[in-house]
Amino acid sequence: MKGRISEFNSENSIGKITTPAGTIFEFHLNSWMSTNKTPEKDMKVLFDISGKKAVNIELYENISIHTYNKDTSDKPNQKNEDINELELDFQIDKDENEESIRNILCSDPSYIATDTKSAIYNYFSNVVKECIDKKKYLRYRNTLDYIKTKRFLMSAYNNLVEIDCNFENFELANLKRDIDEIYKIYTNFKKASLYTKSAYNIIFLSRHPEQKKLQLKLETNRDKISLLNSEVEKLETTIKEKSAKLSTLPIESDSYKQLNKNIKNLKRELVDTIHEIGTLIEENKKYFESIQEFYDKYYLDFQNNLNLFVKEYDQKLKKILDVLAYRFDKSIWKKAKNSELIKEHFSKADINDEFSTETYLKYYLKSIDKSKASLEHQELYRLQEYFEEQKRKVILCFDDEPAFLTLVKNIIVKIDKKIDVFLSTRKEMAINSIKKHQPHILIINPNIKEIDIKKFIDPIKNFIPNIEISFFADRIDKNLLIMAKNSNVSSILQKTLQEDVLKKEIEKYIKNL
Repeated sequence: MKGRISEFNSENSIGKITTPAGTIFEFHLNSWMSTNKTPEKDMKVLFDISGKKAVNIELYENISIHTYNKDTSDKPNQKNEDINELELDFQIDKDENEESIRNILCSDPSYIATDTKSAIYNYFSNVVKECIDKKKYLRYRNTLDYIKTKRFLMSAYNNLVEIDCNFENFELANLKRDIDEIYKIYTNFKKASLYTKSAYNIIFLSRHPEQKKLQLKLETNRDKISLLNSEVEKLETTIKEKSAKLSTLPIESDSYKQLNKNIKNLKRELVDTIHEIGTLIEENKKYFESIQEFYDKYYLDFQNNLNLFVKEYDQKLKKILDVLAYRFDKSIWKKAKNSELIKEHFSKADINDEFSTETYLKYYLKSIDKSKASLEHQELYRLQEYFEEQKRKVILCFDDEPAFLTLVKNIIVKIDKKIDVFLSTRKEMAINSIKKHQPHILIINPNIKEIDIKKFIDPIKNFIPNIEISFFADRIDKNLLIMAKNSNVSSILQKTLQEDVLKKEIEKYIKNL
């Protein structure tokens, strides 16, 4: 949900959020998820509801394609002509696309889709609805690979609950429940979409009215053929028995004539039954050919639509799951810091680093002889490598002097090889790079002619809520400092410094990240 902080008391860490409809939800600082700012009155936020409390609160500045002029706010139909084009570039909530998807989905459970795309979307409707309902998570950069970390993350959580029986609270329980639900949906989705031919039969063929009709006729005929074959066996046995008896009777006797007549009738019935079986077999050949034609007609279309669907929604579900895992991880260790029992336990275990799953894993692995590590322990060492990889920072440098940018990149890479540096000299390049790489840090020259710095930065902050902004500048003056303050800029790197001095300044900057 969206809302605005209407109250916040820093002494007791309790505040209130008011929604556009006027509903008020209380929250505690423990539920604040943004790392770059603390709660303040009038901040716009996104949040979830847990009972009557606001939880999972993120700083949010509303991206809207249309805004109203300040002097015409009482005229809602009059739209501001000075629309920020970047707001369109970073608009992630594609309402038109979402609406078309909702139109595909049918609320009637008995509805049968007659085209492959609708069949796929309706069969996996729970996947689609979950991604629409939790679409806000798709724009978050901070994630934790749940598939990789699941076992150890949940083991750490359970251990913390054992140390402090009061550790688990409503917020953690809700986060864990959400993760469990999404993971169940994800695993069922992967299983159902793994084999295309099997999925084709289950999702489309077995549910299509024309195919169902042909299949029903085929199965009905098969059942009839089975019954008729049994009838043929009975008739043949009866004819054989009666023929044997007939051979013992006098030809001129009435018993012979009557039995012979009965045998002839049975033989005619046998011929008719065999003929009926032949007719049904021919019918089934035609039905089978029609079923095969139907199969071939739609298979490639289904395969293509399923591949596209799986590619899109596998990524979306995985992203939602990984964002929830990251939030869960941060929340449990934030709670752990406030637990005297857990702090005492960690102190006795000589664990002095920052409270985190990575720290917990590091100290656990210290007790293991790596040369004798089991397969399970080797997996934990790979998990440790993953946590190390997660520390990689991405920096985007945006300036109109390519030579200066190359110099900065070379300096940064020499200082820390774990930092990925991308360079942009034009606005379009920068926008594409931001959308593709989602940098942790943007260092930008605010005086580039083709941009208005505020209109450029604001949509980026919406797209990557916790991005850090710094400035390149030829000279630092009062106007630049005011601009930096208004843009919540963390540092200013002066371009005109000697290379060795610039290197030292960048080194200080990198160490403070």
